[in-house]
Amino acid sequence: MKIVHSFWSKPALEQNSSVEKANGGFRSNKHHYMSWALSCLQFKKYYEEVELVTDLAGKKLLIDTLNLPYSSVRTDFENLSHYPKQLWAIGKLYTYSLQDKPFLHVDGDVYIWEKLDNTLDNAELIGQHMDNNEGPYHYSMEQLKKHDISIPKVMEDDFSIQKKFYATNAGILGGNNVDFFKKIHIIAA
Repeated sequence: MKIVHSFWSKPALEQNSSVEKANGGFRSNKHHYMSWALSCLQFKKYYEEVELVTDLAGKKLLIDTLNLPYSSVRTDFENLSHYPKQLWAIGKLYTYSLQDKPFLHVDGDVYIWEKLDNTLDNAELIGQHMDNNEGPYHYSMEQLKKHDISIPKVMEDDFSIQKKFYATNAGILGGNNVDFFKKIHIIAA
């Protein structure tokens, strides 16, 4: 299975503390960069194929400056510059949709000390863990409705029946069902 990191510099390198993901959520850039190095180096110990999807600024930092040994680098995030930095997760979503073979996307703060369990190699979908912090989801749904923003009917129907959001933490996400991820449509230009 291919391991994939994604690094969108627009929100990640933002120094303004009003952006949740400034410095990648770390106290300083130093700690942020150390995390990326540790994550990349640990995955490279156990996996031959560790890809980076980023933009030119991310490539300059992680490849040209830190010399991290990714097996391949894509600068597809140059297509995302029109999105506001507050949509920091758009890079992950876009990365999932770019994949053409089984993959596991891992955040830059995911570290391993051994190869992951082989049962993951055959899994249709893989998620880090169920996310039970529903407050932000309810608030978002209320805001979308309040501002008359179109919500897919399947989401409205599911929420009206379940009264609960089922979500997975996306620190680790992927699997063999690449077609599932191809259904993510990010307008990239």
